[in-house]
This record gives sequence, C-alpha cells and structure tokens, in this order.
Amino acid sequence: MTFFHGSPNRKKSQSTLWLIPIALLLSILLNSCGPLPKEEDSAWVRLNLQLHSNHSQKTQRSGTESRGAELAIAVPASTRFTAQGPNPSEALDWETVNTTDNTVSLRLPVEEPVSLFVYRYATAYSKFELEQAMLSRTLHWHAIDFGQSEIFSVPSSGTSIVVDGKNSSVLTVRLGRQLTGRLAQNYVMGAQVWADRPDALGELNQQLDADENVSTSGLNGEYALAPDYLDYVLITEGGLKLDASGAYIPAAPMLATIPDDSQMAVNITPLTTLVAAAPELAEIFVQSGDWRADIASLEGVPADLMRVAKATEAFWMLLSSGSNPIIQNTRQQFSALSILAQKLAQGGRGAILGDLPSLLGQAVEEAINNPEIARELSEDSKTVLIDQLTSLATQLTELLPDNAQVIEESLLPDFDLLNQQAFAAVETVSTQAPPQAIR
Repeated sequence: MTFFHGSPNRKKSQSTLWLIPIALLLSILLNSCGPLPKEEDSAWVRLNLQLHSNHSQKTQRSGTESRGAELAIAVPASTRFTAQGPNPSEALDWETVNTTDNTVSLRLPVEEPVSLFVYRYATAYSKFELEQAMLSRTLHWHAIDFGQSEIFSVPSSGTSIVVDGKNSSVLTVRLGRQLTGRLAQNYVMGAQVWADRPDALGELNQQLDADENVSTSGLNGEYALAPDYLDYVLITEGGLKLDASGAYIPAAPMLATIPDDSQMAVNITPLTTLVAAAPELAEIFVQSGDWRADIASLEGVPADLMRVAKATEAFWMLLSSGSNPIIQNTRQQFSALSILAQKLAQGGRGAILGDLPSLLGQAVEEAINNPEIARELSEDSKTVLIDQLTSLATQLTELLPDNAQVIEESLLPDFDLLNQQAFAAVETVSTQAPPQAIR
C-alpha cells in the first residue's frame, strides 16, 4: 500500500494547509552505552532526541491532539526548508518519532552544523510509507504540522548539542502557522494577499509567483493564509476601501512581517509596511502603542500611530493616483514607501513626534528625484508635491495633537478632506503628460 495517492489537482489543493504556531523543545538524552560510531566513519554519533511540546504556546486544533505519526529528518544547516521535504540526497538520517514518549534516535555528524525537518500526521503512517513520501517529495501532503529546528551541532564529546555557540539541551523547532488578520487603512476589500518567499539570496521579488500562497481580502478586510513554507513577508496589492462618503477608492499596497511569537492574527497596515521596510521602527513605534494593531478597529489606536499611518497613506495617494501617476507600478511604490520608512527611522522618535512634516518632505523629495522610481517632473511640480505633503502632515499633527486613543471611522471625514484638498492642489501634476524633450 502506498503512502500518498491522488491526482495532481488533489496535490495542489492539499499543499495549502491550515497550520498553527507552536514551539517544540527538544532535550537531548544520550544513549546509556555512549556514542556509537558509524562503521565507515567514526565522526558520527547516535543521539536519542526527546521532543517536548510547549503547551503554553500551543493553540489546539482538530487533528493535532491525535498525532498518529511524526518524522524527523536531519539535514546540513545549509539546506533550505521546503514543505515537500528535502532532496533525499541531502538527508543525513531520518527516523519516525515514538509518539508515546516523543523520542527519536538519529545518527548525526560531529562538529558539523545541522538542523531537523519535522513532519506530523494525524494518521499512523509506517516508516516505510513516510520514506516513500520523502523520496517522492510529498511529505507535506496530509501533514498537520511541519517545520525546521534551529541550527545546532554535536561536539566531539557527544554529551550535548551546541546552539549559537553554547552547550544546550534544548532545541527549538519553528513550525508553520495559520494566519488570519485584517487589511486596514480603512478596511480594504478585494486585495490580493500573499506570502512572498525570499530567493536563495534572501531577496523578495514583491510579485505573486505560482508557488506562493495567496488569498483575497473580504468585505471587512479579513484574510486567511496558510503558507506551506516558513520564511516570507505578507504583501497586499490592489483592493478598495470606503471613504467618508461611502464611495470605494483604491487602497495602497502594504507589507507585514510575521511576529516571532505564537500570534496568529497578523494585521497588515501602513505601520506594518513601514516596519517591514525599516525594522528599527518597531522599537520606535512600540513606545506609542501596539503598531501591529488593527488601525480601523472601533477600539481605536494611539494618535501618534494613527498620525504616521495617515501620513503614509497620503504619501502613497499623492504619488500614485491620477490618470498619469508619478509612481506607476507596485514595486516602485514599495521603493518610495521604503524611502519614507528610512527617513522616519533616521529621524527617530523625537523627529517623528515633533517634525513629521519635515521627514515627509525629505522622503517625497528623494523619491521624485529618483528616475528609477518616479517619472520625470518639472521643478515647479516637484515643489508643489513637497509643499502639499508637508502641509498635509502639519494639518494631521494639528488634528491629532497628542497620543489619545482615536477611532479612525470617527475622523474619516477629516482625513478625507485633507487628502482631497492636497490632491486637488497637485491634480495637474498627477494627470499631466511627461515634459517633452527639447529637440
């Protein structure tokens, strides 16, 4: 009897699984008889690994509590995790986990960095069936959890493991997670939301690829994703939001990184976009409040954060709207937003709170003077844009003078009026054709 079967279509439907955040702690127990060398190579030892679930961080879901089989695969640390499983030629050793006492015995190389790939199943598959799945690169089919451990090594003494240069008896395995949350500027409906995975160099292409997990946001900005890979940044593109009059208007593209903790709800907002572009902003924003919050929630958010979020939306709107937008495609828009994030980070908390208009003016000036980001503009048009964004940020500061809790919906007419006035002032810039070259 084969382990997995089904048509290609079934494979596609089952490669997107609902996962949960969970941390596994592995304490290392050496066999009582001591290290056993591999016959052809004495630089290997066999270790018993005992797996312990940290239930304080675990969210129970259907199937997880009735784990029938688990497979652990040791691979070189350089092996990139894939839910399908490693290339069999890269596997150093593999073995099923005893689900009664959560132990597994693996033969590991000495003084070489390695990690574990772990796969869990509700069905009690045999070792042979799991091996067949590994050989066919289909370990993710039917899996209820999978993930990768920290990088570790086994010292020549064979009495412990080494993690981050320190002897340890604990190894953390990061498993995939189910993600839910909201797209909030006001709430954004109909946007594509996907988990953008980095390439071998760690770079994101900020484009939806065929093998990436994707969803569409609902009427209230809700989305759900379950990537079958571990490293990614959430990206949104397109979609519409309601203005104060009830009309639908285009929404800005956004980014969000994934929290290191077990948080399942990940909201995607202008603030998470800035932090994704300049991670140091997280430490600055958190001094004002929860920068990962749903900024459109009726519970409200601190005014310091709302001020930055609305300035970011206005920055995108003035540069990317109109019949001939100054910044025309999504990747260029993310580049401009990255410039804004860097300016805010460089300014620090004091400048963000006390001189936001200046930081916004610096960012728009750098963006529109970059020919790889913005189309060509006259010097007069550049001045108009800088002045309008600076003025808008000043008015936002006057509208939100302190860090009181504010609700976006109640202030939406004020925000819309500021945006409309600014856009009217730069409308000729946003609709005009590029200046003709002098012959």
